[in-house]
Amino acid sequence: MSIELSRGEMASILALADRDDLIALVDQVLEMNSELRVTAVRAPEIGTVQLQVREPVSEERFIIADSLVTVAEVQIDGTLGWAMRLGDEPEAATAAAVADALISMSAHVNDVWRLFELASATDLFIKSTRNAQVRRLLDTAINFEELD
Repeated sequence: MSIELSRGEMASILALADRDDLIALVDQVLEMNSELRVTAVRAPEIGTVQLQVREPVSEERFIIADSLVTVAEVQIDGTLGWAMRLGDEPEAATAAAVADALISMSAHVNDVWRLFELASATDLFIKSTRNAQVRRLLDTAINFEELD
């Protein structure tokens, strides 16, 4: 299997994956690989991060808001996995951290391809949603004509 996404890109996509699908899939992969031992390095912690944007004209960064996030870190047979998800999502953040570790050790994990499948489906959904939003915005565009 050729992997087109980096580990960071996979983590970003899985952070947005459907909560229930992610948890169920990670449980299934762990069940298929019962010899793997998952240890919590950092129990899920709920906190905030500052969201920054760049102003397009002067290109200055500024903080637009604080966002609630959940961070988790696990270790599977010596391989670390880390994840951050928006909201109060301790189970989903832990599942995403486990998925991160499993992806890192994918050569040794049965059925890990299912995580790539979920990531691909999530990525396609995100892009489709963004494209629909852009199309709705373009429908509202006003084309001005220059008057002489």
